[in-house]
Amino acid sequence: MAIWTAELKDDGEQLQERLSGLAEQMTTGIEEMHEGIAEASDKGKLTLRRILATHEAVLDGVRKAQGAG
Repeated sequence: MAIWTAELKDDGEQLQERLSGLAEQMTTGIEEMHEGIAEASDKGKLTLRRILATHEAVLDGVRKAQGAG
């Protein structure tokens, strides 16, 4: 039983590390898209401004989730 408990703990820690890495990759990807959209929206495209606002909200949510974890 102790061996199973230790294995489950190790699996949980590995999963947490993977999720953390995935969150970092998502944040980086969103930030890169955000920069590109911001550059395009500076040219006056209203649709891109709406997309930019959505990306900002998603990025804020991801950052808050990372801080909570």
